[in-house]
Amino acid sequence: MAEWHLDGSGWVGYCSRLYFSGKLGMAKPDPRIFRYVAAELSAHPEDIVFIDDNATNIAAARELGFRTILHTSQTDLYFELSKP
Repeated sequence: MAEWHLDGSGWVGYCSRLYFSGKLGMAKPDPRIFRYVAAELSAHPEDIVFIDDNATNIAAARELGFRTILHTSQTDLYFELSKP
C-alpha cells in the first residue's frame, strides 16, 4: 500500500515526512507506531494530526493525544486541517 501511495497519490507532495506502519514493521492500532512517529518528529502528540479511514486506528491515536481526522469520501480535508 505504501508504494501505491508514494507512486500514485498527489497528496504525498504536501508532506515533508510520511510514515507507513507496514514499512516500519508495526501495525496500527498498536500504540508503538504512534509513539515512534512522535519521537521521530520530536513532537508532542497534540501537535500531530493523524488522518485515517479506520475508526479503530483513529481511536488509538486519539487516546494517545493525537489530533485526528477520520477520512471518508465526504471529508473536506482542507476544512478539517484549517481547524485550530
